Amino acid sequence: MLEEDSDTRFLQSVTNQIEGWLFEPAAHITQRLLRKQELNGDNKPLLEIGVYAGKYLSLLMASAARANAKVVGIDTFEYKPIEAVKETIAKLMPQLASTLTLYPESSRSFSTDGLIAVLGRKARFISIDGSDEYINVLHDLVLCNEPLDDGGIIAVDGFLNPRAMARNRAVNAFMEQISSRTRRPDLEGFAYVTNKLFLARHEAATAYHEFVDNLLTQDKESYYGRFFNEQMAIGRAHVEQPFFGASVIVLALRANSSGAMPDLARVRT
Repeated sequence: MLEEDSDTRFLQSVTNQIEGWLFEPAAHITQRLLRKQELNGDNKPLLEIGVYAGKYLSLLMASAARANAKVVGIDTFEYKPIEAVKETIAKLMPQLASTLTLYPESSRSFSTDGLIAVLGRKARFISIDGSDEYINVLHDLVLCNEPLDDGGIIAVDGFLNPRAMARNRAVNAFMEQISSRTRRPDLEGFAYVTNKLFLARHEAATAYHEFVDNLLTQDKESYYGRFFNEQMAIGRAHVEQPFFGASVIVLALRANSSGAMPDLARVRT
């Protein structure tokens, strides 16, 4: 409970003050997954491709600080100048700034070996949110596969977003690609939480799937926990779907035009 309270305070006082788009359920689930990694003693590095203003990156930085790890951010910074990002971090997270190294360049300039070199070793958490273009998203997925630790997680932003359909195509192409090389994909989905698809290697994905399932099933307090349980009462297919041979926990809430989550009293299937 203390960890959850601390994460909620961080979300409100830091993450929510940073410009960008991040649904609350995806933020909370990310925080719990990061905490789980920390409890397992995992202090491996974290990576984000597509920093923008640093909103989602802030969650990775908080985890890195607790685990004495490092965070690498890669972005062209064409939409948000790197100086502005650094200023935001210095203002909101001065005690966490030392965990972060920013690279102002395209992820396409990195090779797999080069990425592992800047990370220092394989990563435990990778966020991919750098482009809406098919070829770039596919490149980032391929690039990040090898540098991901066996117990690591890749969070792909914008999946199933109707305004970013090229991302959907790239994820599906990547999954087809890796499925064709082995009997089981190198990576498999374990959760989809409003706008983010979470991937991991099979053994880790199995554990994370159970973790997220239990987390949401036992959550009778938050609006999204109640929504998940209401949907599960209708039928398991409303909260779990097959995806390239794996089973994915699904929490799919739609935002209104302002980006706010709906009033659950008015949500109907």
